[in-house]
Amino acid sequence: AASLRDAEPLIFFARGTGRVGVAVELSFAPAPQPGSTAPRYRGLYVERVFRAPGGAGGALHGPLLLGSLVEVSISITSADDVSGLVVEDRPPAGLEPLDPAVYGGASAPASSGLEPCPVWYGWLGSWWRGGWGVCEPTFERDISPSLVRWRAQWAGAGTHTLSYTAMVATAGEFALAPAHAYLSAQPELMGLSTAGQLAVARVLPTGGAPARAQQPPKECVDPECAGRGSCDVLRGVCECAPGWEGDGC
Repeated sequence: AASLRDAEPLIFFARGTGRVGVAVELSFAPAPQPGSTAPRYRGLYVERVFRAPGGAGGALHGPLLLGSLVEVSISITSADDVSGLVVEDRPPAGLEPLDPAVYGGASAPASSGLEPCPVWYGWLGSWWRGGWGVCEPTFERDISPSLVRWRAQWAGAGTHTLSYTAMVATAGEFALAPAHAYLSAQPELMGLSTAGQLAVARVLPTGGAPARAQQPPKECVDPECAGRGSCDVLRGVCECAPGWEGDGC
């Protein structure tokens, strides 16, 4: 297995006779904008918040307390039904995800009271799905110290909320990578949550700041930014790739 650098050609060669099999995997993400930690919208809107277990007290802002438990909640919003939805979150070094099979804790998605969709539901076209009524998409979750990943064969239009519980294990300040949602067959249809820094303190300062409401996303003039940039949904403007500019790149 080998990883290619930017603009490096992919060359195959064979010697002799027989059959050769070749597999290539593509990982897609928009080009990073220097210094930007804003969320990215390319068909999916992704929001991540940290809460006390059970969601008591709203979103947590400021340093997390060493040794405490935190619930990481990720919401994915799509305007259309989607198939092959994948959601990934890479916890910062200061957090340790807890395996619910061992410790119990938050699962996902939040229940709407509907029956789970059968496995074959995602194979049907939208017309056939409408004939079978409405059901709750089934998300399968894999959890490890470095990655929490959910997969759903099908998810309906609207907002789906996923969560997991983590131990605040190490004091310090850590890089916080964005949560990433995409379609396995169309990775260019994706979204990233806000990135930044996560602080963990041994003792919390008194009189912490109150939780702030999450601002609703702002649409860009062209949500796709002509394929030459990505929409900053906090400001409602396209951040264009080098060499392109303007409201819609």
